[in-house]
Amino acid sequence: MRNHKPEKLKLTKRIFLFTLALVLTNCQDNENLTKQEQSTIKTVSINDAKAFLARSANNPTAKLSGSEIGELEFDKATLEKLNGSDQLLTVIPFATNSEVRNDRVLVVKIDDEIRSVIFSMQPDENSTQGSFSGKLLIYSLEGDFINGYKAKDGIIEIQYVKSNSTTSSTSKTIDGGELKEVVIGPKPKLTNAVSFDMIWGSGGSSIGYAPVGGASGVTWDSTGGGGSGSPSTPPAVNDPCKSISDQAVNPAFKAKMDALKAKTSLKKESGYAQKKDGSFKELQNGSGGTNINSLEFIIEPDMVGFMHVHIDPYESDELDEDGNPKESAPIKMFSPADVKQFLLLLINAKTNGIPVENVFGTMVSSSGDYSLRFTGNIADVKTDQNWGSFDQIYKAAIKKDGKELGFLKFLKDNIGINGISLYKIKKDGKSENKTLNANNKLNSTPCQ
Repeated sequence: MRNHKPEKLKLTKRIFLFTLALVLTNCQDNENLTKQEQSTIKTVSINDAKAFLARSANNPTAKLSGSEIGELEFDKATLEKLNGSDQLLTVIPFATNSEVRNDRVLVVKIDDEIRSVIFSMQPDENSTQGSFSGKLLIYSLEGDFINGYKAKDGIIEIQYVKSNSTTSSTSKTIDGGELKEVVIGPKPKLTNAVSFDMIWGSGGSSIGYAPVGGASGVTWDSTGGGGSGSPSTPPAVNDPCKSISDQAVNPAFKAKMDALKAKTSLKKESGYAQKKDGSFKELQNGSGGTNINSLEFIIEPDMVGFMHVHIDPYESDELDEDGNPKESAPIKMFSPADVKQFLLLLINAKTNGIPVENVFGTMVSSSGDYSLRFTGNIADVKTDQNWGSFDQIYKAAIKKDGKELGFLKFLKDNIGINGISLYKIKKDGKSENKTLNANNKLNSTPCQ
């Protein structure tokens, strides 16, 4: 009599392997599908959002009145993180916001179409920072109800639906019969993880507002940012120390820094610009000559920062009155032109949806490396200063107070923008923040 047990084992093994392969394939397909869905979301720059809203009076699916456009605080607009996506959500607050109501226009591009809604947060008396309680209502720009929710202690427990919508027998009519309350279950949503289908969901289809689709797994923290009068928690803190530390251990970034450190003895500047994808572009010397302390730097939309070298003293081609070569001694600190380029990068970031905390300017020299970061209000950044008059003022400040203190005093007295922060990068990659105290003296605060 033959023993069939081994054949059964083989068959069982085949079934197991087939099932495992099917599960893995499905997982991979689901992952690819999620990535594909998320890729339909694109950032809309603040300028593009403003242009869209300004001309939307002629857009039958989304419009604000002229008075409502005037109430939007575009100078306080923010580009906020979307969890589950590498894109950003444009958030524009209303000037009429208060402690009892916070309305914001949300703008994003989905499937190559700009979508915009009004997101209203109306806290109740028990609401606290970090634990929102109250109503979250979503309207079209025309003021038509799309969706709504009620939260308690940061947890969304109730959904508001149109009274003519199909609901369970436990639903409760509110607001004069316009809306009904429906209990959400079994997994409550969180106010700091509002999903896209909650904002641009099917609730808008009844008023001709197409559901979003293709954005599963993407959420937004409605309690972050928020503009004036927001009953929400503050946005995440911009941490230049961490940014500089992360760059120090990034192999590609470190390689470019090391390359520049090897060029301090040359007679011309060298440098690189970095794009938001992490790649670098070499900056060309000002005129292609060998005695030029300048770089051609044309800012492209995806640029986030620059690094360059300030060279050591050298004999120039000019002669003094005795016929000897003059010594050129570049200042080993950011120049006024460097500061202007940094400010232009900040403006570029705001225009093109790049987080301001990613913007940097770095200077390499044989006597120390420094980096510029911005921790102020992006709305304060401007470049209309009289840059042509700064060279002599700057040199005098450095001569009088030294390169660190002199530079900081120059920024304070002439640039007039709070939040431009100076960091000295140490050899171990750590940094320290250089600031002015109340008596205009130099403070050095090591990064932890």
